[in-house]
Amino acid sequence: MAIGSAVTFDAGNVNATPIRGVHYLAFYSGKAPDTAVLLSEVPAP
Repeated sequence: MAIGSAVTFDAGNVNATPIRGVHYLAFYSGKAPDTAVLLSEVPAP
C-alpha cells in the first residue's frame, strides 16, 4: 500500500478514513526529528 522510511522504530499510528469508496490511510514514518506524515489511497473492497 505504501512505503515509508527504512527506520521502523519511529513509524506508526495508522489512521484509516473511508470517503466515497476509498480508504485513506495516514501514518508517520522516519527518524526523529525528521519524520513525515504520509497518505495512501486504497480502493474499498
